[in-house]
Amino acid sequence: MPPRPTRYFTKPAIDFTQQLQKLQARGLVVADEPRALRYLANISYYRLSGYWGSFLTPGTSHFQPGTTFDDILRRYQFDKQLRLLCLEAIERLEISFRTQIIYHITRYTGDNNWYEQARFFKRSTPAEQAA
Repeated sequence: MPPRPTRYFTKPAIDFTQQLQKLQARGLVVADEPRALRYLANISYYRLSGYWGSFLTPGTSHFQPGTTFDDILRRYQFDKQLRLLCLEAIERLEISFRTQIIYHITRYTGDNNWYEQARFFKRSTPAEQAA
């Protein structure tokens, strides 16, 4: 696969206050500016931008009338909670799966330290296979 071309960003960096002003100029309603600035400083403009697409007037970069910073923040927080719930479910599955492997292999081998025995593991590289 050919190397990816280097991307050069031409837009100048702007500070958090300017980011908030840009959002407001596009029609975003911000009730508590210091609070919005704190969120921009901790989450980032570009991370939040993934959550405001459906609030934009189609074909423009302007927000639909009445769209608030809190609308976007609620969507971000919902996604965060959903992600945490999914990770919790994955953790439970992982622990259960590992428990079953440990239980069954230990009972099959009769060896509580089976995981230390090289004979139970396939060597994956040519160097390891020669050893």
